[in-house]
Amino acid sequence: MNFYGRMLGRHLEFSVLRDVVKFLFGSGGAVFSASMSYATAASIVYARTGNHVILWTSTVGVSIMFARAVLILHLRKRIGRIRSRELLEKLQLLYAMFGVPSAVCVGLTTGMTAMAGDDLSFAIMSALLAAFSMGVINYAAVRPLIGLPQAMAPGLCAIPFILMSGRPELIAVAALMFVLPLSVITMSHQQSRILMEVFNGRYRERVAARTDVLTGLLNARAFEEAVGEIPRDAPVAAIFIDLDGFKPVNDKYGHAVGDAVLRAVAARLVSVCDPADIVARVGGDEFTVLSSGNCVAAAKAAADRMLREISAPYWVDDCRVEIGASIGVAVRNTPDCTVTNLIRSADMAMYEAKRRGRGQVFVFVDPLAKTLLKPVQSAA
Repeated sequence: MNFYGRMLGRHLEFSVLRDVVKFLFGSGGAVFSASMSYATAASIVYARTGNHVILWTSTVGVSIMFARAVLILHLRKRIGRIRSRELLEKLQLLYAMFGVPSAVCVGLTTGMTAMAGDDLSFAIMSALLAAFSMGVINYAAVRPLIGLPQAMAPGLCAIPFILMSGRPELIAVAALMFVLPLSVITMSHQQSRILMEVFNGRYRERVAARTDVLTGLLNARAFEEAVGEIPRDAPVAAIFIDLDGFKPVNDKYGHAVGDAVLRAVAARLVSVCDPADIVARVGGDEFTVLSSGNCVAAAKAAADRMLREISAPYWVDDCRVEIGASIGVAVRNTPDCTVTNLIRSADMAMYEAKRRGRGQVFVFVDPLAKTLLKPVQSAA
């Protein structure tokens, strides 16, 4: 992977990248505090030097910092809902590039303060510059390449003015402004590795909590979370699958063979589903698939493919195993129908498929709902 790709985190898992970007955008409060510190320091410097260029430069810098803090705080609340890697990459670039102008202003203010000849003012601005660079490095430690331009910009902008001031005693300060951020951000590589281990550890924990251990599909908990994230007006088809003849396989060959068959069923389901489909194991031998679209014929065709795949023979330890499936299909044709009710409809259709002789696909229709929902309504 090239330098640009690594800088954007294209080698990271999507959820890890999202955590990284969220960490970066957790700096809103710090950026706001930095803008206030910059404003205070610039006010003192202007009062002592009367330099209007310093006043205008610092005003621009403070304004940019304040706007950046507001933007960061605004965007951070929305990062958890982002589903696009491209958008996360753009947010990283926005974070990096929006910070450079304010960093340049800090550097220019510091350099012009050196030319003004007031030692106390220069000391104040130098301290602010160092604090600014270290603050950038602290928050960007998780992505050092993102923070490097912001950390280096103040010193690089201040150094030419310091050299032009004609004061040899400040050359050491100029050298420090260049070397310190560079050396610290180099050392932050180890901190970056530690932070990435933390984020990767969180990712592994989330995956373990959301994954069915046997099949690798989403578990019931993760499936419920996925259902909750589907927009209310999105076209959705639900397919509910219950295996036929699976219990005799367990009884005859043992649970090891039964587990192998379940893993094979999961693999076959994934192979015939669209990558965007939500596939989950929601019970011992029950699976659910949610796909986008509200075409009944397309959903029925997809269920037929699943039935053919599941019903094909399995070979486990030289044993030929045959099972079938009863599949129910329901398609959301009105926004008033929630995904939870849609899944319940597919479940009822699956039971109707079993009642009609198993090994078939049944599509949910309203009369079936009226018949099967009546006991539930009376019980309520």
